[in-house]
Amino acid sequence: MAEVPAVGGSAQAPGKKGISKIVVLAAIIVVIVVILAGVFIFIMKPSSRSPAATLREMVDSLNEGDHEDFYDTSVYKFSMTYDEFMTEMGEQFADAEYEFDIEQLEVITKDEFTDDQNDYIDDMLPEIEAEINTSVEDYCMIDVSLDWISTYQGETETGTVDGMIICVKVDSKWYLVFPFADLYEEPSEAVPLVVMSKMYVTNGVKINVLDITNSDVEWSDVTVTLTDGTSYAMWEPQTADLDNGSVSTANYSTDELGDLTVCCKVVDLAGNGQIDGADYFELTTYDGDPPFSSAVTYTFMLVWEWDGSQMGSITFTG
Repeated sequence: MAEVPAVGGSAQAPGKKGISKIVVLAAIIVVIVVILAGVFIFIMKPSSRSPAATLREMVDSLNEGDHEDFYDTSVYKFSMTYDEFMTEMGEQFADAEYEFDIEQLEVITKDEFTDDQNDYIDDMLPEIEAEINTSVEDYCMIDVSLDWISTYQGETETGTVDGMIICVKVDSKWYLVFPFADLYEEPSEAVPLVVMSKMYVTNGVKINVLDITNSDVEWSDVTVTLTDGTSYAMWEPQTADLDNGSVSTANYSTDELGDLTVCCKVVDLAGNGQIDGADYFELTTYDGDPPFSSAVTYTFMLVWEWDGSQMGSITFTG
């Protein structure tokens, strides 16, 4: 079948699930706070016991809805009075109902960090210490999975979010650290746009990258999204999986799309960990049973992780 090119756009993609970037996890945890004060926000109860206890206390504090305690245990108290805090945040607090439940929690000590985690901490730690104007005695990361329910302005949402949270020890107490605003480095360039084509293969479709406007976009900077118009399946390619110096292939776990179980294969022909022309994706249903439907129009999208913009999309049917 002939290949049909499609060009990227700037439309917003739907929210991702299972996103690993810390800022996304933080935004969901503080869903009641939609007006951010600026840079660093420590949203937790300080604990001298352990990082895990600190996270559990933070979740309890949010679930209890004690706004003054929330204020007293955050760095808001260093930048504004409680009255100022409630003036700025009171409407969001008043309108929001929320509940968090910890499904999984694992503390990763600095001795157990991967190279990527060490690089991230090396970048963040000086900024953390500058923001709180004191030295950090110790630090770790918490790998956490949270089920959440939020009702805001009459709309209820539920979901699960997974990610890593930095935890630092200051004056013998542990604090959870969420980077926002100035501490989250935004890319200076415009959203990369991708031109793609499609070819049908056994049990699915092959999506070819024909061109991309930026030559240095890494795989970890994008999310692969497939929708049937109602449901969404998502995958997060990792640069390390596709940076082998020669043809690199990564098979990512299956995801559910309505009644379908969909597999995603990513191939980097140069093996340089970056998205280039001729790299491709294969989306197939598990063992072809059931197959993609000829009555449904599926949309494949590449999403720019920095701001959720769509880099490009293409449609296909079964």
